[in-house]
Amino acid sequence: MALKGLDLPRRAGSLPGLLVAAALATVLWDTWLVWPLKILTVFFHEISHNLAALLTGGTMGRIMLESNEGGTAWASGGSRFLVLNAGYLGSLLWGSGLMLAAASTRRDSQLTTLLAAFLGAMTVFYVRSPFGFGFGLASALGLLWCARRLSDASND
Repeated sequence: MALKGLDLPRRAGSLPGLLVAAALATVLWDTWLVWPLKILTVFFHEISHNLAALLTGGTMGRIMLESNEGGTAWASGGSRFLVLNAGYLGSLLWGSGLMLAAASTRRDSQLTTLLAAFLGAMTVFYVRSPFGFGFGLASALGLLWCARRLSDASND
């Protein structure tokens, strides 16, 4: 059974790995091991607010990320309703989009490189908190390292 571009039989072997990862994340949720993923989720949340402003005719503004898993995005113009609701919805769409993209291609290293470049650019141009700037650059460099040094399966 294949869905347009999504080879489910080829990817069926990754389901156990995904379940193990989900179980580990649940068990380790309140530890420092999962903390960077929480901050990364906040980053995508704040990016989504700004992108919603841009896509609805506004302008993107600065982003602040804090080590306590907090963040703020400043944007002007655009659809206030969509901008305000874009954070949580955007986090969901980013996660879903990345999973679908990884599942539908064998170019996972290139996808990781693209994500690293995007996060690096968003950091340089929009992140204004010292912690957030360091975290954004570290995330981009970490993803770039993964893309260059790890296999496509690991990047998947």
